[in-house]
Amino acid sequence: MKLHATCLLLCLLATIPALGASPDPPPHLRVLNLIPTDAGAVLYLPNARSTNDHLVQFLEGMDRSNLLMGSRPLDLLKTWIDLPIAFDELGPVVVALMPGDQPHEFDWLLIVRATSARGFIDGNFELRENDAFDSDRVLHTTHGRLGECAVLARGSHVLIARDADLLTQLRNADDADERQSHWEARLLDPLAASEQHLAFWSDAGSWSGLLRALDIDRLLLEEAADGVQAHLDTFSHGAAAHFADSHLTLQFDPLGLFVRARASWRDDHALIGQARQRDPAEGPFAGLPRRAYRAVAAADLSGWPAEHRPKMLRGIDRIRFAALSGRPGLLSDASAMIEGASPATAHTLLRNMIRALAGGEADIEFQDESPPTGYRVKLDAERSPWRAMILPLLFQNGEWRGALQHDDAGSFISFSVRDNLRERWRIDPNDDLSADPVLRSMRSWFPSDPEFVWSANPARLAEPFRGLLQMSAQRAGFRWREPNAAAPPFAGAAKRTDSGIEGIMVLPGPTMASWIDMLHDAAVQQRLRRPESDS
Repeated sequence: MKLHATCLLLCLLATIPALGASPDPPPHLRVLNLIPTDAGAVLYLPNARSTNDHLVQFLEGMDRSNLLMGSRPLDLLKTWIDLPIAFDELGPVVVALMPGDQPHEFDWLLIVRATSARGFIDGNFELRENDAFDSDRVLHTTHGRLGECAVLARGSHVLIARDADLLTQLRNADDADERQSHWEARLLDPLAASEQHLAFWSDAGSWSGLLRALDIDRLLLEEAADGVQAHLDTFSHGAAAHFADSHLTLQFDPLGLFVRARASWRDDHALIGQARQRDPAEGPFAGLPRRAYRAVAAADLSGWPAEHRPKMLRGIDRIRFAALSGRPGLLSDASAMIEGASPATAHTLLRNMIRALAGGEADIEFQDESPPTGYRVKLDAERSPWRAMILPLLFQNGEWRGALQHDDAGSFISFSVRDNLRERWRIDPNDDLSADPVLRSMRSWFPSDPEFVWSANPARLAEPFRGLLQMSAQRAGFRWREPNAAAPPFAGAAKRTDSGIEGIMVLPGPTMASWIDMLHDAAVQQRLRRPESDS
């Protein structure tokens, strides 16, 4: 079956987890012996009722429990997938994707646990004429939501798939132990002992062969511009050369949403066991200005071998970026500080950044008369009309210009007309962004000594696009809700480990509230527009 990437993305977003406390494998992990070893991606929901409870707590923490309209999230899920009868709420739910015969084609397998396998199949499916329930036989059925499909009962679990041959293969229990060992290795081997509870006790998680997952992502952009497609292909092939597997868990909490991710090095990768211990004395946001910002980011590349860095960042030890708030244009008050780079390297980096943002369709004029070196970017609107349209949203008055300055501390790049670059990065070390109390509280969730950190305020990021967003919301038939700029920011961090790369993203509930309201409004409008025949 051909599965569009959007479906996979929706499945990922629909998995709703929370963390438990015990590091011991729970009994329901036995479902792993039902998953084919060649699955390219697996979504795993260990306990549907626990998922339901944590989602309710998450919405209550945002004062948004009214969105449930008196129904449990679990009941809404069972109604949506149309499998309400004999569904075991305390059991796992698994969606596995297997590569098909053609590129970008995938077969799917759904596994649920039932209070009664026979009651589940008889109550939720229409068996073919003269067909009767058999606990050891693949049955051909019809289902209102899934259409023509095959089902198989394995103990208390029910396997559902389009491909009956797939279920016939899984019916043979001879390799069940092999399948169990395969998936336990994929879940546990990359994780430290203290982190193994993430694999077992998250209320939802996903694991995938990275190359296959990126192949699905490329399908999304088949109609995209050639330049975008080329960049994505390059990233995909580069990632596949480094990583063998990826692992994602989501945690819903009254405080917000926590997304943890890990990618594992390939078995023969040169960076296995080569993680460098960093000095934790310098906070992850040290050196960034403590001002109202739209987005900030910092990266420490000093411990990365040059051959394993993106070409654009070779010759650079550290880079910090800040897009401050208050002026029209997303990048009108944005600048970067670069350490460890020669002036020539910083010059090349600026050229590459401009060309990347402009898709290569830009003329850059440098003014070398006196420091700081000014520059001006000219876009050909005929060759790049859409970039000319969004330029006023990025820069005040639609003019893309800035400056480049060097001194003993490093290189400084601005994306605006301001020339006091060095002054804006002369920050009191006792009052930089590391002292921000909200970001400091988030650090307990970050990996220790992260090499990359970022933070963004969605409300301030939306400021330059307010008119466009309001118009888009109006066309979609729902009301634009102004985000709260005083709400806590989103933030994230990542680092290299001996076995791969790990990271976390923290999305505070108060900041997500207005966006959840708008998603709810959009869903209601879509439901109202749906013809009665589709209801």
